[in-house]
Amino acid sequence: MEYRGTLTMLVTAVVAAFALAANPQESTTQPATKPAATTQPSARTPSTDKTSGITFIEVKPGAFTMGEGKDTRRVTIDKGYALASTVVTQKQWKAVMGTEPWKGKISTQEGDAYPATWVNFDDVQAFCKKLSAASGQTIRLPTEAEWEYACRAGTKTKYYFGDSPAKLGDHAWFLDNAYARKEGYPHEVAKKKPNPWGFFDMHGNTWEWTSDPWSSDQKGSEKAIRGGAFFGNAGSCAVTYRSFSAPGSTSYHLTFRPVREIEATK
Repeated sequence: MEYRGTLTMLVTAVVAAFALAANPQESTTQPATKPAATTQPSARTPSTDKTSGITFIEVKPGAFTMGEGKDTRRVTIDKGYALASTVVTQKQWKAVMGTEPWKGKISTQEGDAYPATWVNFDDVQAFCKKLSAASGQTIRLPTEAEWEYACRAGTKTKYYFGDSPAKLGDHAWFLDNAYARKEGYPHEVAKKKPNPWGFFDMHGNTWEWTSDPWSSDQKGSEKAIRGGAFFGNAGSCAVTYRSFSAPGSTSYHLTFRPVREIEATK
């Protein structure tokens, strides 16, 4: 921003500082997000599972406001957990299950770094059970609260980088930069910027299974899914946006991001 006139350099610097504080999106070094609450810890200590090749990032306990509008509620994450840095890839799925459920299916690219799609809820549970046995650790799906907590990464905005979707294309594959450009398939993981805690593709690319029911009254068998997809608009990629899928459903846009439980130290 350029200032003209008889102002001194000192006054100019002060004015610029106030302008930047009022317009955080103009900063090139600070993400356009509201300040995180002091109770929000950062993620810690990535580690890679030897059997699957999945990189898990530890998330410390903390509290956050989940949801939006009339549906907001304060949630406390009492126990830390480790969440996969990306959704499970085809290479990782094959390393554990030895199968290729996406093989020859529509709207699907094949390759090590592409998401392992065409897996239903029971398929995912089988993966978690098998990897748990191989690793000696408990592997499972995240709850909705765990998913949103990690996606927010201490922020309070519509997207983890701010309220405006203007920069969504830097962080996500969605309608504008994928499907509308005739790229009608999930893209390779970790090709966009991660969130502040190191998690990739939590906005867009593929929907992700959670362990929670879609309905708050626990009725119905549908499971809540999160994250949005490569064909969805910006709003469907927001942190709080929810959708659902029947447990037996498979699709080109649905996969998962597992949790590894952290054992209490003695």
